[in-house]
Amino acid sequence: MIDTGPLSFYHDRNKAEDYIEMRRGIDGRILVSALRSLIADGSRVLELGIGPGTDLRILAEFFEVVGSDYSPWFLEIFSTAYPGIDLLRLDAVTIETDLAFDCIFSNKVLHHLPEEQMKRSLERQARVVGKGGILFHSFWLGDESSTCEGLTFTKYPEEKIASVLSNVGEIVKSGRYQEMNLNDSFFAAVRITEQC
Repeated sequence: MIDTGPLSFYHDRNKAEDYIEMRRGIDGRILVSALRSLIADGSRVLELGIGPGTDLRILAEFFEVVGSDYSPWFLEIFSTAYPGIDLLRLDAVTIETDLAFDCIFSNKVLHHLPEEQMKRSLERQARVVGKGGILFHSFWLGDESSTCEGLTFTKYPEEKIASVLSNVGEIVKSGRYQEMNLNDSFFAAVRITEQC
């Protein structure tokens, strides 16, 4: 596994707990609703980067889910509270698993990766879901990058996200939405059109 700043930031339990507290009351229900229009209830979904696990719990209402994160603390905290949901410790770039999924979902995770690593992650995701599978990701909109305690946050213009995603498949659904401020976020769903 790669152990760089963006991936090891939440190896500190206090930082993981602070993040969970900061995200309290924020969820991706709007994203799950959009995803449900693309895949059948009961589909097998892998969430990359569960963080506090809020979206994973929502996904589990409709799908057969497996949650993943690189932070052992996010996984431990979640598994203690919700022992019935399968979890994996995965690097978001290499995604080292032999399991198959109908969809890979993330909510504001890929923006922590440098662009080349994001492209590698998407290529690996396409192989994991295979032809016909869906990749569903959300991003902060903008055109800037910042670093906080070694953790990178990159905001991408909508056109850039669409360009990167269209290299792995066909964008079948996308849209802007509000997480904190009007139209500060963007989601896109990509259907894999070729066997990888």
